[in-house]
Amino acid sequence: MKKNYLWSLLTLLAISISAVGCSDDDEVVTPPVPEGDAPVLTLGSETLEAGAQEGKFEFAFMVENATEAKATAEADVEWIKDVVIKESRTSFDGVVAFTVAANDTDKVREGRITVKYTGAKDAVYTVKQSAKGEEPKPEFEKVPGKINELNAAAFRYFVWDYEANPAKFVFKGDKPCIVDVGAEWCGPCQQMKPVLEKLAAEFKDQIDFFYVNVDKEPELAKDILNVTGYPTFIFVPMKGEPARANGLMSEQIIRDLIDANLLHPEESYDPTIKGPEMANEYWAGDADKRYTHMRITAFLKCTSKDAVTVKVCVYKREALDQFLKEYTIYSLVNKYGQGMESEVIDLINGEGTPVVAQTMPGDTHVFIIMARNANGGVTIEQHEVTNTEDYSEPIDFQAACQDETGHNILLYVKSGCAKDIRVGCITKTDYLKFTEQGEKTEDILMKEGCFYHFAPEEVEKAVSVSGCIVEWTSCIPGTSYMCLGMVKDAEGNIYTKEQEVVTRGETPVDPDALKLPEVSISLDSKSGEKMVNYTVQCLTNDAAKGAMLLLPTEQINSAIVSATLEDLMTTSSEAVAFSSEDLVAVNNGGKTGTKTCDKERYTLIVDVANAAGGRVVRRADHQLNRKGAPELNLRGACDEYEMRCTAYCTTHDAVSASIAVVASSDLMAMFSKGETYESVCEQMGEVMDADNLGWLNNEGNNFALDMAELPAQTRYTWIVDVKNKAGMRTTQSVETVTPAAATRAYAMPAMNLMSKLSSRRN
Repeated sequence: MKKNYLWSLLTLLAISISAVGCSDDDEVVTPPVPEGDAPVLTLGSETLEAGAQEGKFEFAFMVENATEAKATAEADVEWIKDVVIKESRTSFDGVVAFTVAANDTDKVREGRITVKYTGAKDAVYTVKQSAKGEEPKPEFEKVPGKINELNAAAFRYFVWDYEANPAKFVFKGDKPCIVDVGAEWCGPCQQMKPVLEKLAAEFKDQIDFFYVNVDKEPELAKDILNVTGYPTFIFVPMKGEPARANGLMSEQIIRDLIDANLLHPEESYDPTIKGPEMANEYWAGDADKRYTHMRITAFLKCTSKDAVTVKVCVYKREALDQFLKEYTIYSLVNKYGQGMESEVIDLINGEGTPVVAQTMPGDTHVFIIMARNANGGVTIEQHEVTNTEDYSEPIDFQAACQDETGHNILLYVKSGCAKDIRVGCITKTDYLKFTEQGEKTEDILMKEGCFYHFAPEEVEKAVSVSGCIVEWTSCIPGTSYMCLGMVKDAEGNIYTKEQEVVTRGETPVDPDALKLPEVSISLDSKSGEKMVNYTVQCLTNDAAKGAMLLLPTEQINSAIVSATLEDLMTTSSEAVAFSSEDLVAVNNGGKTGTKTCDKERYTLIVDVANAAGGRVVRRADHQLNRKGAPELNLRGACDEYEMRCTAYCTTHDAVSASIAVVASSDLMAMFSKGETYESVCEQMGEVMDADNLGWLNNEGNNFALDMAELPAQTRYTWIVDVKNKAGMRTTQSVETVTPAAATRAYAMPAMNLMSKLSSRRN
C-alpha cells in the first residue's frame, strides 16, 4: 500500500487503552438506559493527556439505535482546532479528528469536545494539555556512525513522541533513521549486526541508526511499534510514512531499502536533473541462442558510464496497469525494483550486461529500468516485450535416478506450449528394437504400458515456470533405460526428446546388510584459552557402546603410521569408554565436554557401535585458537547419499577461506613428506566465493560430495583454512568415512549431479 495505516491503528489502540484504564478512585459511570428505540451515543475513550506541543489526535464514538441523523462535534476552546467527523454512518460508529495547538503558557489547560447526535444525550471528550516547557532530554546523546540503543524516553525524543501524538506518526529527527528492533538471544539479529554497523559508519552523515531491545523495552517494541518477529527494521524518512522489513537479509537488500525509503524517496525525485544516458536493448525468445524461449531479456548499457545505482522491475502488462493506479513509475521501481550489485553496475558502465526474466510464449511484459548518477539525476526507461511463440526448444526434459532405492527414475518435464504431454521409460534394448523397426518416439509412447499421460492440471503446471515431475517406478537395477518425452501444442505439432539413464546398483539391496550408525563430531575453542570443547552425536540414535580419544594431533598421526584408527581405539590405554549416561547423551542431542590443552593442535577420535554390530570410527582435528584468530567449528557426517562437512566461523571475521577434501591415506602420506594441513589446503583447496564466505561467517555452510562417485569404506579428511582481516589464520579438519557398498547400492545423487565439491546453505 502507498500509505502505512499501521501507525494510526496502533496509536488509536494505545489511546483507547490509556483512556479507558481506571484507577481505584475513578467513578464508574453507567450509561443511561435508552427509552424505547432512542439513539444512545457513547465514546470509545473520554479523556486525552496531550503534551505541550502541537499534535493531531482522534477518538471514536458509537451510536446504538441509530437513525438517519448525522453526528456533529465542536470544541469549547480555540486551541482545539480543525474538529471534524471523519466517518459517520447511521449503522456504523464514527471517528472525530482534531488538532491541539501548542501551549505557549506556563499553565496546564483543559478543553472539551462535545459530540451531538439527534435524539441522543451529548457525549463530552476532555482534553488536558501540559504547560509550556522544553521536553526532557534523554540522558545520552546519539552518536553518528554508531547504532544507538534507545529506551522509551529516548525513542520519544529522537524518533516519535507517541504520547504527544498517539494518533499520528510525527517524526522528530533531523535526518532519516533506521530503527532495528531485536534481541540479544535472536540469532538472525546478531547476524545482521555487523551489516548494520558497517552501514551506520558509511552513512553517518546521512542516516541515524537506532536499536530497540525488546527485552528491555517490551511495551515500546510490541505495543507501540507492533513488532512480533525479530529482527524488524523500520525505515523512517524525513517525510511520509515509515516502511518495514523483517528477518535475515543481505547487505544489498538493506542498501536497496535505504535508497528507496530514506535517500531517494519519491518526494526527493527531481526530473530536471540529467540522469545517465542508456542504450538498452530488449528481445524475446531464443535471440542469439543465448536464452531459451521461456525468457525475455534486457541488455543494459550506460553510454555515459556514470550510473551509480540501477534498479529493474519486470511486470506483466495488466499487473503493471493495476500497480500504476496506486504508485508512480518512480515509486514502484524505487521501492520494489531489484537493485544491481556493484559488479553488475561496472558491467553496465562498461560493455553492458543482460538481465533476464522468465515468461511464457505470447505473454507481454514491461521492463522498467531506473539508473541514477552521483548528481542525483535519474533516467527511467520502459520497454514492452512480447515473448515469441516461435521457439526451437519447446520441451525441456530431464531424467535421473533419485530415490532411496535407486531403481526408480525421476522424469522432469517443462514446456511453454504444451496442450498434451506423455512421458515414459523403456529399456534401451527395447528402444533400439523399436527404432530399428522404424518407430518414432511418439509411436513408442503410444504403446500400452510405455507411457504416462499427464492430467490437465499437470499440463498446466508444466507450462508454468515450475514444470512437472513424474516418478517411473520398479526399474531393474543396473539397467540402461531410454526416457522419452512428447509434447503436443494447440496446433497439433509434436515435439519429442529422449534421454538415457542407467539405474544404480548391480545387485539388489541386501535387507540383512549391516546398518551403520551415523556419527557427527566437532571441536572448537575460545580465542586465547587453552581449552578445547568437543561434541559427539549419533544422528541415527542407535549407539549401544562407544569410546573416545582426545590427544595431540602429532601423537595420533604418529600412532596411525603403523595402525588403523580402529586398531588404535582398541589398543590405546588412553581411550575412554562411554558410560550409559554418555550414550544417552550421544543419542539425544550429543555429548559435550572440555579438555585443557598444552599443544597447538588436537585430534578427537570417536568409536561407536550399535546393537546390530555396525561400527564407525571418526576423527576430527582442531587447531587451538590463538588470541585474535578466527574461531572455527567443523562437523563431519555421512549417509548413503552424500558426505558432508559443516563449517562455521563463530567469530564472523573470515575475509578469505578455502576448503579441501583428501583421502585420509593420501593425507598421511603427504604428512610423512613434511606437508602440513595449511600447505595441503593451499595446494588442493577450493577458494570460497563471497557468497559461501558470507554463510561461513553467519549461519555456517554445508559442503558435500556425491556418494555415488566415491569408493566404499574410504576415509576422507575435510580441511578448512580461514583467515581474518588481521592476518590471523585457523586451519582445522574433520574426517568422514563412506559406508559399505551394500548399504548404498542404490544411493542416488540429486538431479544436478555433484561431480565435484559443491556447497550450499544449511
